[in-house]
Amino acid sequence: MSEKLGLPQKPAGSCIAPISTEATNSEIKSEPQQESHPTTREVVEELSYPNKVKFALIFGTLLLSTFVIGFVGANATDSNCVATIIPVITDEFHSANDIGWYGTAYLIPSCALIVFYGKLYTFYSTKKIYICSFIIYEIGSIMCATAPSSLVFIIGRAIAGTGSAGLVSGSKISIISLIVPLHRRPLYQGIIGGVENIAITAGPLIAGAVTAASSWRVCFWISIPIGVVGAIVLIIFGRMPDTERENLSTVERLKMLPTSSILLFLPLVILLVLALSWGGSKYSWNNFRIILMLALMTALLVTFISLQLYKQDKAMFPPRIVRQRSVLSGIVFIFCVSASLYVTAYYLPIYFQAVRGASTFDSSVRTLPLVVGLIFGSFGGGYFTTVVGYYTSSMILTSILTAIGSGFLSRLRVNTQAPEWIVFQALFGFGCGIGFQQPYVAVQTTIPRIDIPIAITTVAFSQRMGNIVALAIAQNLFTNRLIANLTKTVPQVNANLVLSNGVTTLRSTVEPKYLDAVLAGYSLTIDQIFLLAVALCSLSVVGSLGMEWKSVKKGRTGNT
Repeated sequence: MSEKLGLPQKPAGSCIAPISTEATNSEIKSEPQQESHPTTREVVEELSYPNKVKFALIFGTLLLSTFVIGFVGANATDSNCVATIIPVITDEFHSANDIGWYGTAYLIPSCALIVFYGKLYTFYSTKKIYICSFIIYEIGSIMCATAPSSLVFIIGRAIAGTGSAGLVSGSKISIISLIVPLHRRPLYQGIIGGVENIAITAGPLIAGAVTAASSWRVCFWISIPIGVVGAIVLIIFGRMPDTERENLSTVERLKMLPTSSILLFLPLVILLVLALSWGGSKYSWNNFRIILMLALMTALLVTFISLQLYKQDKAMFPPRIVRQRSVLSGIVFIFCVSASLYVTAYYLPIYFQAVRGASTFDSSVRTLPLVVGLIFGSFGGGYFTTVVGYYTSSMILTSILTAIGSGFLSRLRVNTQAPEWIVFQALFGFGCGIGFQQPYVAVQTTIPRIDIPIAITTVAFSQRMGNIVALAIAQNLFTNRLIANLTKTVPQVNANLVLSNGVTTLRSTVEPKYLDAVLAGYSLTIDQIFLLAVALCSLSVVGSLGMEWKSVKKGRTGNT
């Protein structure tokens, strides 16, 4: 019975099934191995998996952490509680200029540290790293819940993002590999993805209801008891096997950490975000501050790339893995699709609350078509790939449908009827869902097992990096275009005052005779931001067409 349900059993020996000659030869031909690179034949797992009770408790903890990240964090869609309550936060702090930072502050450490945590999990206690990540995440949530100003809220988001990198890396890669046999992992990873989608769906509704009944701060307090329960369960029951490198000395561990790469990457991304956010809005593009930031960023980027080439397999991103066709195509594809989805989901609540006058709860309900479309697309894409065997066709379909859907969304107006914005969102979400997970499937199909963890974290890094860059550009567009549009259509209104007052206060701060023109200017600004999503979706076709055509059915022979 347990075998039918896919529950892990304690193996007598190795948990890896025999690798077929055909699969192994295919891998060797597609990626020539050097002596320093172990082949899949040399990779042997000898793990003693937890019994059913302990497995259920540990896996339940992973699901709890996934729900929290999906609800409060900044994930692929960000159509969660934070996106819904941002307009209310800007009203309280008078900080419409900081809208982009509420997501970016979370994403920068989450993106930069996900590979770093992946390294930590290879030679430190998995349980200890995961619990520490939980604690860091909860500290950030508490800071957000008690923030007296926009700056403190942004710092809290950054701390929470630091913890989330460890939680994501642990739940999706490290812990799953320690508690579930290889041939069962896709099933349980699929369950984790389903819970994340449920959290994304429930997030706006819960946030809208909680904010309407109490305060937006309660949304961050919700994660605290969940984190405490999860940590207690792991401390008591979470006995997991040692990692193969856990017995290394401290000096050896430190040498294996990509510390120098992280120290270069963090200021690089911060400078990039600042330049994209301030250029043309706070400062002109030829201002010495912007020029200096771009110059420093370029120098750091060149140094970072040179370091990766120098360190090769010890680099944060080993060049031989990044150059692999499916990995490189997946990086381009997920960067574009995730960025377009993030921007769309981030600014849709602003459209409904600012332009249409919806409450936080009504706004969350009106954005459900996007998330529901994403969920159905995810299931449909997974089923299609399972039946047909090829994931590339799903990715091409994503590029087509998302470009069409985002194009429709860029036509939203003050008086757009409900059937239209429902269909537009659903089409875009469905298109994203079909191919969103396929780059991760491609990596596991085309890359030798020994390289899969670093390849997956590289693709995940690209996904988050796309969100960071797109949100910074969108924030710049929002600030610049809103001021330009209002100045052109309603010169009698102080555009900077409208921008600083907050998103949901338009109807109370703008004179009635100018309100329609201001709303039209706001709507036009958001439409122009959605054009960024159109461009990104169109560019994603480079990644989808570049992907290798390999069947997961053939790949299973060597991966089960």
